[in-house]
Amino acid sequence: MASALIANLSLIVLSLALLPFTTAILLLLTILLTILHRLRHEPSPPRKTVAVLVTGVAMAKGLCLARLFHRRGLRVVGVDCSRLAAGRVSASLDAFHLLPSPGPSPSSNDAYVRAIVHVVRREGLHLCVFVSDVKAAVHDALASHLIHDTTAAQTIQLSLSDIQTLDAKDTFASFVSALGLPTPDTRVVTSSVEAIDFLRQRCGLRQPARDRYLVKAVGVNDEARFDMPLLPLPTETETLDKLAAIPFAAEAPFVLQRFVRGPEFCTHALVVRGRVRAFVACPSSDLLMHYVALPSDSPLNRKMLAFTRAVVGPEWTGHVSFDFLLGKDGELYPIECNPRVHTAVVLFRDTPQLVDEYLGVLEPERGDDDEVLFPHRPRRYYWVGQDLVEAIFCPLLARHVTGLADGIVSFARRVCEFRDGAWEAWDPWPWWWLYHVYWPARFAWMALKGERWSRVNVSTGKVFRAR
Repeated sequence: MASALIANLSLIVLSLALLPFTTAILLLLTILLTILHRLRHEPSPPRKTVAVLVTGVAMAKGLCLARLFHRRGLRVVGVDCSRLAAGRVSASLDAFHLLPSPGPSPSSNDAYVRAIVHVVRREGLHLCVFVSDVKAAVHDALASHLIHDTTAAQTIQLSLSDIQTLDAKDTFASFVSALGLPTPDTRVVTSSVEAIDFLRQRCGLRQPARDRYLVKAVGVNDEARFDMPLLPLPTETETLDKLAAIPFAAEAPFVLQRFVRGPEFCTHALVVRGRVRAFVACPSSDLLMHYVALPSDSPLNRKMLAFTRAVVGPEWTGHVSFDFLLGKDGELYPIECNPRVHTAVVLFRDTPQLVDEYLGVLEPERGDDDEVLFPHRPRRYYWVGQDLVEAIFCPLLARHVTGLADGIVSFARRVCEFRDGAWEAWDPWPWWWLYHVYWPARFAWMALKGERWSRVNVSTGKVFRAR
């Protein structure tokens, strides 16, 4: 408890210490941009004829899409469940609406679902782009269905049945196998007895073993996300003890998935009427905070695009992302699917043509056009606040001299070579808000409630609870 309090207070103090410096820079930048705008005598922008809804503007991915739409002259309405969403202070939004949090039992009568439909009607929107939080994907699918039934707006959102198939690790593995595509051996287990029986059949309960298996939660589980044991352990006793410590339950099942040793990759794709319209792939990790796009013509990129095209259903319109492991045999193994926008969409930040692919939903189907849009000369992205804390602040507090020296070097390199995922010179205040309002408020609230956390993801606003 004391360590959590110290961590929260330390991060709040760090934000306050940097506040005068960052505020002064942004005020000067705002004044400079205002002067330049007046000197240029730029004509008034044309009347915005297309209105688009973007959900999830508290996250970098939602804010990125809102900015892209704004720069192409669309009227952008943002919504989010967080009162402190950084997107609400963005110059890219023409309006912002606060949503209630999604309920525990998704339904068409859920307050969150109804609120989105109400915003679509009230604002007279033409297009709805759902940038789902991990816990709202089903709610967004329900909202999309209602919007189709009760308004003239079009939506970018996969159907409820597709979300339910792709989102859980077990049903996704079965779906991929049914298509005849390679996937690691996977088994759902709801008790330690089932896990023991499965391991005995496949590899035994001690090393050396022919194969090893990762134990992963089927659904969202913060505590289990960063504690995925690789079994079997050296002795049978150690393996049994580890299994006994895992909270197996019928209502919270786990999967045992054959471990593939190799680098991990992730993808992001926009799908319209069953065709992949935009695609990007990049190296990945358990908590990805540095985004570097693979070359669009690289063999790996082509393989992952081919897999995505093979999986996509003919009626799909929405976003889909996959995680892959590259085995020693050169085979790509899909291990997980996220049927929503991936933060890797920030790699499209300098590719305004992405907006045209979204607007294609409002037009008749384009026959045999199978050309895929890739990011145009993508920059590399990071989040300066996350790197500052992990590379410098944490080693400094721990008095880890070697770690601090290495952290300073890596931080300086990223500042010079990477681009902040929240920063935009013409729209700087969401960046300021993120580090001086949103996160300090979150840390203060967790300190007051005595909540413990293990890691945070600055780009999504996600806090991973600790045991």
